[in-house]
Amino acid sequence: MKRNRLLTMVCVCALAAGALQAPLVCAEEAEQNAAETKPQISQDTLYTITYIRDGGVGRIDENEPSVKSTKMLISPWALRKDGYSHYAWTDGEHTYRRGETISMPAHDVELRPVWRRTFKVTYEDLEQYGYTSPFKDGTVAPGTEIYLPNLPMHNGDAMFNGWYVNDEYYPALSTVKTPEENVHISVCWLDPVDIDYYAGDVEGLIGVEHYIQPAYPGFVRDVSSGDRLARLGYKLDGWFDINDNYKKYEFKDSFLVPEGGMTLLANWVPIKVGMKFRGGEGAEGKMPNQTAEFDSWAKLNECTYTKEGYKLLGWKLGDDYYTPDAEVKVKVAEMGDFMVFDAVWIEEGRDPGDINGDGIIDVMDLTKLAMHVIGDSEITDEKALDDADVQRDEKVDISDLARLRQFLMQDKILLGV
Repeated sequence: MKRNRLLTMVCVCALAAGALQAPLVCAEEAEQNAAETKPQISQDTLYTITYIRDGGVGRIDENEPSVKSTKMLISPWALRKDGYSHYAWTDGEHTYRRGETISMPAHDVELRPVWRRTFKVTYEDLEQYGYTSPFKDGTVAPGTEIYLPNLPMHNGDAMFNGWYVNDEYYPALSTVKTPEENVHISVCWLDPVDIDYYAGDVEGLIGVEHYIQPAYPGFVRDVSSGDRLARLGYKLDGWFDINDNYKKYEFKDSFLVPEGGMTLLANWVPIKVGMKFRGGEGAEGKMPNQTAEFDSWAKLNECTYTKEGYKLLGWKLGDDYYTPDAEVKVKVAEMGDFMVFDAVWIEEGRDPGDINGDGIIDVMDLTKLAMHVIGDSEITDEKALDDADVQRDEKVDISDLARLRQFLMQDKILLGV
């Protein structure tokens, strides 16, 4: 009986001890379960970068899933989208350049392209001018710099002179920034203008009246030497700009070519002409040459020749005769010619045309000869008749009257030859 009571007490104590330990066991299990269900950041967790194309097409270098702090290369390729340029990538908070290296954050990343508006850039076809174009049509973002080179091209007589960017001129070697609109770049051609070298409305020109040299506006040109123009009795001594108040240019000068071209008028100056005098057969002495400006009037020098039994009647120049003290018009037939005067001698004591013997030839002599010719008053004096024969044909008639009249009218004749 006692034994059964002892066993019963042992059992009761064991049950009591188990009842006390049960709450402790449940609390430990709950704490362990809670720890297992709480999110943990592990060094082995992989994160991904996802690229959203947003309508763009083209290559993307996808990234492998990586753990936190891994160096990641953002896809460097630009997507294509009409009217836009793929500038960068963004996760909504940060913007990353294409090809930029980032440190992988402790979360997945979703990237979308950052677009910038783009415009077309087109170029004039240079092959039509025989030049290989260095340009290609394309699209660019506003503010893109474009370099405009210097190209040694010609289009017929026109020469390359820069560029037009949407009809606005830019010189060669410029850099332009594209605006927010489509751009067309074309060549600016510079057409030559005429530099007209004009001899003027003058006499005695030999050859051309004018010649033209093409030149390009804005460039400096040397003045032409004018060796294509020639004028009898004159030399060229520079030019006058008739469009600039007759500004004088020497041959050593230069000028800036104006846009409308220009006409340069020849400045002619007369040359010095040599005048030779020949005494002829039987004459003695010497006579120096005389010089005078072409187309001027020159008084003949006093004759220094002598001829026994004769006196100087005048000078013969070609088919013309001049009195000893005459003024002659200085002319030559060809470039470099001299005027050559030959002495005309007459016997001493003869005075052709001085019919009344007063030492001068005037209208009184003409009247006396006229009256003799028409028969109103005959000349009977032998010397007077000899002097009335002004043509030296041994008769006195109307021809002598006409010749004397010509002489008095200052025609280039001599009486007595």
